[in-house]
Amino acid sequence: MNDDGYARRGKRVLDVAVSGAALAVSWPLLLGVAAVVRTQLGAPVLFRQRRPGRDGRPFTILKFRTMTDARDESGALLSDGERLTRVGRWLRRSSLDELPELLNVLRGDMSLVGPRPLLDRYRPFFSTREQTRESVRPGITGLAQVLGRNHLPWSERLEADARYVETLSLRRDVRILLDTVLAVASARGVEQDAPAAMDDLNVERRLRLAPLGPQHAEDLVELHRASFEPEELETTIFAGHGVARYYADVLGEGGEHSALGAFERDTLVGYAHIREQSGRSHLNQIATSPHARGRGVGRALFEAWERRARSPVLSLEVREGAPAAAWYRRRGFQSRTRAVLWRIPPASGTGARAERLEASSEDVAQHRRYGFSRAVVRGASGPLVVGRLGEHDLRIDAACPPDVLEAARAVVPQRRLLVIGGGRPPRRDAQRLHTVLRMERGAP
Repeated sequence: MNDDGYARRGKRVLDVAVSGAALAVSWPLLLGVAAVVRTQLGAPVLFRQRRPGRDGRPFTILKFRTMTDARDESGALLSDGERLTRVGRWLRRSSLDELPELLNVLRGDMSLVGPRPLLDRYRPFFSTREQTRESVRPGITGLAQVLGRNHLPWSERLEADARYVETLSLRRDVRILLDTVLAVASARGVEQDAPAAMDDLNVERRLRLAPLGPQHAEDLVELHRASFEPEELETTIFAGHGVARYYADVLGEGGEHSALGAFERDTLVGYAHIREQSGRSHLNQIATSPHARGRGVGRALFEAWERRARSPVLSLEVREGAPAAAWYRRRGFQSRTRAVLWRIPPASGTGARAERLEASSEDVAQHRRYGFSRAVVRGASGPLVVGRLGEHDLRIDAACPPDVLEAARAVVPQRRLLVIGGGRPPRRDAQRLHTVLRMERGAP
């Protein structure tokens, strides 16, 4: 039979004959594995997922289950690596989790040999050449699997799929089946947590990471303000009317400040602002646009920061109890300090008054340009440097003497006082906002 005849008729005959014989011989093994999965992982025993098949027609792929349904504090599923069990690792290493796919082959959804069925969300990111992989039935094994299994980068894996379609023959299929047996026997190229080894195809091809410069300042600020609630923004420098000018200035200096952006095509969908200072690489801000959440943007930025940090000591601040705090802990960060944010409302019954805060000319210029700056409040016990945040808040450390706090209240009664730190309310009318954790990794 020539190659064309094999592709049209012989391949399906081989699939039915081999899969039928394999199921007839291996049913005791199938029942044994099913019993182990049921005992160790519970129900369901089989993992079912819709995948695109030949010509993109969807089908349900069958595998033995290898992961739990463990979730974090917010109810989101943990990463694949955290949900993969000891039994699951053994099933993947031995490829026994793939045995139920013989049923897919027998009913015509799959072939013994062919491009592996990928997720439907990857399809828009195939090149024209790579789309040819869908002109044949997907396989339990394929050319890409025997060349490198999970260790091949996406470009090489998909190129191997296209090459397989172009050179499809009985001889090649038999060779791939034999090579697969050898690869499985040696567990060669198996990655227990494949998503940790490489990005999803849709993330890798959609996202482009690049340094941000002054020309991106407006887009950065717009993205950040769209990503957080106004109440949270009011406690940060983003309350300042000129924060875009601030970013344009610091990103143009090329000093301790830097920012990395994530782009989908030419649209900024995430960014990380990093500050290298005092032997630490500090993640000042990280944000993902609302429409791009759940696509791995934040993870890609975080991992890029890990790789590029100039210091082995990494630090960041995050709200206590937020899902991100648990996410950072799972990546080795530990809480070092915590600071409660208290807000004291404006004094009642007073009209707007001009501020009489002593400040250097440089600080006044910053305040006018950015909408936030430092200033000095004087009480009986001496001066204290405080910060202006936008038009509404004055930022003060909780350790300040009570008379300085009252002096600030008297000088700017129209402003709220944002008091940072302290386990007890600084005044009876103080409102507790949230607790900020400072987390570090790699600290001595």
